[in-house]
Amino acid sequence: MFALLDDIVAHPALVLGLPFGAAILTAAVVLVTPPTYASSASFVPENPSQSRLPAGLSGIASQFGISIGDEPSRSPNFYADLLRSRELLGATLAAKVPDPQRRTDSITVYNLYKVKGRTAELRLDEGVRALRNQITVAVDARTDVVHLDVASRYPTAARDVARLLLQHLSAFNLDTRQSIARNRRQFIEGRVAAAEHDLATAEDALRSFYERNRQWQSSPQLRFEEQRLTRQVSVQQELYLTLRREYEAARIEEVNNTPVLTVIDEPQVPGRRIRPRRTLTVLAVTLILGLLACVLAIAIERHRALLGSGDPEYKRLQERLRNLGRSAVVRQ
Repeated sequence: MFALLDDIVAHPALVLGLPFGAAILTAAVVLVTPPTYASSASFVPENPSQSRLPAGLSGIASQFGISIGDEPSRSPNFYADLLRSRELLGATLAAKVPDPQRRTDSITVYNLYKVKGRTAELRLDEGVRALRNQITVAVDARTDVVHLDVASRYPTAARDVARLLLQHLSAFNLDTRQSIARNRRQFIEGRVAAAEHDLATAEDALRSFYERNRQWQSSPQLRFEEQRLTRQVSVQQELYLTLRREYEAARIEEVNNTPVLTVIDEPQVPGRRIRPRRTLTVLAVTLILGLLACVLAIAIERHRALLGSGDPEYKRLQERLRNLGRSAVVRQ
């Protein structure tokens, strides 16, 4: 132990100078490095489907991060993936935000992140990759809350891009939901017309039966026929009423513009940067290079000691290293 300390103390310029110089250089670098800020938001997606399991079992399952009874297209993980999708990021990149440098009134998100490309397709690819690197999405399995962080060099820009992402997410879900409801309404509308026609046919058949058979109660065969026709009318009535209810629900859903996201935390202008962490970076670099300087000092002293002792094995190793170096030079 004391021998190692003696080797380290023998090279004060190396042990102290290297970490000190690295600390000064690192401090200069982190001071001129542009800061990065992150705006945070959180929301809960609407999920109308209910689990068919008892509430106690559903609660136990949620504690283990298992979601039971939810539609995959409305689950929190779906919204998290949607936030990182090409469709949503492409729409966000093309949108405009206020210029944080106040050179112009507004700039596109493409220009905010300095995305370039020789063609529109390449620019979109680069923009999606760049924006994905600037956003972080996490889902709390216990509460189904989705957390979104958006990073930018400018605090106000981070907030504006986070707002854009939430707006496009809500609009995409609203359009998708209304489109599904429209297709559903059109399908049910056709089924309602067919069910109405079938009901009218069944009712006409029952009416004709009564008109032709005034004394049907006295005939077992006619009573059986009357029961069959009445049953057909009942079935068609139930089918028609069910389809009408579904049709009205689809019509309401088609024009429903209720937000599908419940925003818990609105994006705000961040007050602190997330990087660079100047103090931590300087300390980490200083510590690493200080340890490296100590190792180098010990290695130098061991080298001198082995040379002074005239160890034949160490001399043979040196000769082999020299030959290896000459061979490498000759090959080049």
